[in-house]
Amino acid sequence: MKEVDFHHKIAYRFEKTYRLSKVDPSQVESLNVEIIEILSEYSDYIRHDNMALFYCLYFCIYYNNPSLVDILRKLIHKMDI
Repeated sequence: MKEVDFHHKIAYRFEKTYRLSKVDPSQVESLNVEIIEILSEYSDYIRHDNMALFYCLYFCIYYNNPSLVDILRKLIHKMDI
């Protein structure tokens, strides 16, 4: 259940960031903070399912959010995946 909850929340936030950044590009950084907060909230789940980070990388590419790629890259490196 935690897996489904994480995937739905993260997918919704990436889509929300994409839609709202089209209207007001200055909101991207504050919206990215919401995504980072979800990653922090689900950190235990992410440690057990490393593919969750690659799921996030996919959304970075799909929704054209390059500012989060570096953060995810550092997180993956820290986890030594």
